[in-house]
Amino acid sequence: MYLKTPWGQVHYQKYGKGSRLLIAFHGFAHNATSFRGWSQQLSDVFTIYAIDIPFHGATQWQLHAYGPGQLQEVIKLILKQESQERFEAVGYSLGGRLWLAMLDRMAHQVDGLYLLAPDGLATRWSAITDGMPLPLRRQLSRWSECPDQILKWANILSEKGWLHQVGLRYLQQHLQTDESRARLFGTWCAQRWFKLPRKKLLFLFKKHKIPTLILLGKKDPLINSRNIKRLFARLRHVRIVEMDAGHFLVNQEAAQLIRQTALLKKQ
Repeated sequence: MYLKTPWGQVHYQKYGKGSRLLIAFHGFAHNATSFRGWSQQLSDVFTIYAIDIPFHGATQWQLHAYGPGQLQEVIKLILKQESQERFEAVGYSLGGRLWLAMLDRMAHQVDGLYLLAPDGLATRWSAITDGMPLPLRRQLSRWSECPDQILKWANILSEKGWLHQVGLRYLQQHLQTDESRARLFGTWCAQRWFKLPRKKLLFLFKKHKIPTLILLGKKDPLINSRNIKRLFARLRHVRIVEMDAGHFLVNQEAAQLIRQTALLKKQ
């Protein structure tokens, strides 16, 4: 199923028939089907709209990047389609980053926020991409047709200790095909619009008091759980749970925790 926008056709999967609307953003290199396994546990509570974010899945995006305003328009189409004014949001990894960066625009409509290993708050080695100026991002995108050259430079940087092995493996994995390169560089170009200034973020959380569940993996090599716990330590409406897992947290345990949180909030 698709939502028609001025920038392309946004594909989505719809799960469940619950009275509460839950809009889901997946992680980088995943797609809307990541949330398919949640249907059984959450279908009586939520109607889930899982979006293929631009450059992922079956979404047909016509621009070189995307921003919060464009995602906001996608959400408006969903709200109109479901005759709803408010919703709850779940985001895994990159999806969590997108929701956090959009709070300034949409906090007044969000009844609950579920963040699974959210990117951008305390992501190790994120300075490599977060601090990258737009001209360099675009230049790298133009170089994407020559992935061997990029990997050559990446190996040199890795040998000198300027690029972590995780970053090198990341590039090796996502420069393999035309599709994966378009996804990588499209996401990099968009990332500059989804920055997370901590002072502003904390101000929004204190102002709107959105009930929030943050799930973290004890074995996650990408997220610094200690920094996230420290950041939200004084906010009573933010609950943090560490799971015995790695980075991928779109699983049945997460669905159960979201269900429990949602039912408690309803009482």
